Amino acid sequence: MEGGTDTQAHSAVGARLRAIRRRRGLTLSQTATKAGISESFLSQIERSKAGASIPTLQRVAAALNVAMSDLFEPDGVRRSKVLKRADRPLLEFFELGRKYLVTPRPLDHLEVLFGEMDPGSDTQAITHGDSEEVFIVIRGEIRLFLDGEQFVMETGDSIDYRSSVPHRAVNVGDDVAEVLWIISPPSY
Repeated sequence: MEGGTDTQAHSAVGARLRAIRRRRGLTLSQTATKAGISESFLSQIERSKAGASIPTLQRVAAALNVAMSDLFEPDGVRRSKVLKRADRPLLEFFELGRKYLVTPRPLDHLEVLFGEMDPGSDTQAITHGDSEEVFIVIRGEIRLFLDGEQFVMETGDSIDYRSSVPHRAVNVGDDVAEVLWIISPPSY
């Protein structure tokens, strides 16, 4: 009976890993590389053909940017979580600016990032996945470059686009700007 319980646990973790990876738009190869394991081993874990050690699961969870505990939630049911401002994961994508994850992991269909952009900061042109993305200026003045077009955006302005379209934000104001990126499905 214990073996059956272990097999069920491996199966549940494997299925959860695969679901999270796919929602993130990551391939087996990309995830395995980030986790420092072989693609075939990750595939075996996902298909419940192999179990993984705790350190390996920790590396895979980190590659997927989820908490280890998220891999063990029964039936994929996520409990509500408070993410304190001080505990937001910091994602540093651009000079003179900071990007923080606002939504607790893993949120299946939505991801919100909060950005603080110092004067002159520039995210550089990026693409990620093929999600719907909404960009909102909370405070400040941003020049948004979107697939060859430029938009001057001020406090309260928003714009939507596909995350697969090259986009770049530059703080053209004299003060720190605060912005939100809302992405569905998650692609970071």
